[in-house]
Amino acid sequence: MRSTRTPGNGAQPEVIALFEPAAAGDAHYIGNSTTLQMIRGAWPGAKILFWAEPDHAAAVTKDVNTANIPVYPPYGHNEDRDFLKKALFELRAFLSIRSKKPSMLICLQTTPVTINLVKWLFPKTVRVFYFLHHQDKWLLPGNNEHRIWSPAFWMRRGLTHTRENETNIIWGDNMRQTLAGLFPAVPVESLDLTSPVNPDARLTPLEKPVCFASTSAAAPVRRTGDLFVLEKLLRERNVQGFTLSHIASFTHPLIVQPPDSQVINHGKNGFVAQDVYEKLFHQIHYSLYFYPRDSFQLTSSGALLASLSSYKPVIAIRNAYFQYVFDKMGDIGYLCDSIEEMAGVIQTIVERMDTARYLAQYENIKKGIELFSFPVIEKKLRMILGVS
Repeated sequence: MRSTRTPGNGAQPEVIALFEPAAAGDAHYIGNSTTLQMIRGAWPGAKILFWAEPDHAAAVTKDVNTANIPVYPPYGHNEDRDFLKKALFELRAFLSIRSKKPSMLICLQTTPVTINLVKWLFPKTVRVFYFLHHQDKWLLPGNNEHRIWSPAFWMRRGLTHTRENETNIIWGDNMRQTLAGLFPAVPVESLDLTSPVNPDARLTPLEKPVCFASTSAAAPVRRTGDLFVLEKLLRERNVQGFTLSHIASFTHPLIVQPPDSQVINHGKNGFVAQDVYEKLFHQIHYSLYFYPRDSFQLTSSGALLASLSSYKPVIAIRNAYFQYVFDKMGDIGYLCDSIEEMAGVIQTIVERMDTARYLAQYENIKKGIELFSFPVIEKKLRMILGVS
């Protein structure tokens, strides 16, 4: 896959429009907030305008470095709309954006509607940057990509017709390589997600009971129910001296905790307040992730980086993105090929209490998370934007 030729020469644009078509509330707010901070840092004299769902915009702009940026709420957000309603929603938003005559447009997420409407509504004099996130359902094979009525068809059409004024950016070099195999002629740059280190991050001494916790909101796509399968396997092995818990929201109707389960479920009554969540996070030793092995082929995981930003070793089912992060950072936990292997890993940890390895993992995380730090990612983004 050839590298994207950065449009323009990096000269400061007069007006920069940022558009978030999908996220609402706190979803993805850390990534969007840091991206917005980087844009403001790259061009401090530019006028920056932000189109986003109001609660999401409030979360993104609460940082001192992103405050006072004008926000233009579109009509709702399009995550739960059908394809035609998405098109109408984004058409209204882009007409509003076009009325402000931006010289640069940054799409913080890119839908099949986004990548095609921009080409029709904005001239090639406008520099456009598409952030590609959650692309598995559109760009991987097997999504009716050859049917004209399919969103996957339109996503692929827009991507393969990239213009000279457009730059595609995907979150993670492993995903850029995946795209290279699917679309060799499409120019794409890669950028890692950044996650600020939790200011209260610290070492939790390894002692019994060893605390293992599922730390993401319960959802079938995350295979959260496997937490109870893991509990059963550990019970059958008669493993002692540990606790299993779930410290995030646990309200999905398709995931039910068995009546005989001893898992400590902090989210069974719904939302877990951020301050409570952070306090619980500091008390655990290892974070657990059960995502299927085919997860994160073209999507990165903010949940994983949030765990590492709190200096917690990880035990997870192996997938492409987790492997990529482990390869960059070294021994930061355990990647397993099955839930049975995960049970064996936990049994070994509890029975051996290998403090030396636990401390080594802590130090690797503490050092390795700097590879995903704001200054490192900002430097790469400035290169992509053509800013010296």
